[in-house]
Amino acid sequence: QESENGREIDQVINKLLMTQCCMNMVGPRGNVLLSNLECKTVLKTNLSCENSENRPIIGGTFTIQSEEITVFNVHLDHRSEENRMKQLLQLLEYIQNVDKTGNHLLVGDFNSFSRQDYTDNEWSTLTKPQST
Repeated sequence: QESENGREIDQVINKLLMTQCCMNMVGPRGNVLLSNLECKTVLKTNLSCENSENRPIIGGTFTIQSEEITVFNVHLDHRSEENRMKQLLQLLEYIQNVDKTGNHLLVGDFNSFSRQDYTDNEWSTLTKPQST
């Protein structure tokens, strides 16, 4: 959920009965990871591109059934596919440099669901009516 300040986060944490919170803010905006699992390592960075505001990234390492996994939450640029691609490349490089688990989960708002972002085949798959 997008938020212009971090105050709403406390309300969400309390309502969901979450015990762990990791946050990375840039000005009034940021990304959060909420979990009931212990966050063993917190990773923070910012993505930057020309003509785009800095985008905070938050990562956390968790143990699930004796396996470590690092979860990254991202919110990419909403104006430019070119900037989103640059930000993703920065993020992948960052993950390769800092994540030691080998298991990654990338979640967030990728801001990329428009026709121009996909090949004809990909778009056809995405927009094909689903049978129930």
